[in-house]
Amino acid sequence: DGRQLATRSQDGTMKVWDVRNIQKPLRVFDDLENSGACDCIYSPDRQLLLTTTSTTRRDKTDINGFLHFFDLVSLQMIYSHELTATRDGRAVPVGGTRLSWAKAINQVIVGHSNGDIRVFYDPEMSKKGALLGVQRGFKKKNVDDYELNPVILNPNALEMFKQGPSEK
Repeated sequence: DGRQLATRSQDGTMKVWDVRNIQKPLRVFDDLENSGACDCIYSPDRQLLLTTTSTTRRDKTDINGFLHFFDLVSLQMIYSHELTATRDGRAVPVGGTRLSWAKAINQVIVGHSNGDIRVFYDPEMSKKGALLGVQRGFKKKNVDDYELNPVILNPNALEMFKQGPSEK
């Protein structure tokens, strides 16, 4: 209804305010780790509020960040998804930094703290976007698509063929 405002803070909170009365927030969500810049955004229909959390370190273990969904009517968290990433086959800790909900294609784009971008979508409700690559499948390779690395021999590089400086 355009009367709510959400704020995200580095103290690990997200607050939902009524802009007609900003003396006290409608709801404060705690324990939302934010060690840098975590966004909070509304869904295009303004029924949901989304935010991400940063990676945390507990008991010498890195904990991944999460993508959280909140219902704006009940002001309750309704879903959380752990953000994950791998490098060279190993899991690496990752948090969320930036969020965007692409209304035209109904997909959520999340920027990760390690530079990756992840696109979340519903195969039934989303349109195009990330689905274009998913629906195509793998391209079959033709024998002509392969390029061999030929060995190039340079006879002048061999000691027996090197010529001395010219005597002109």
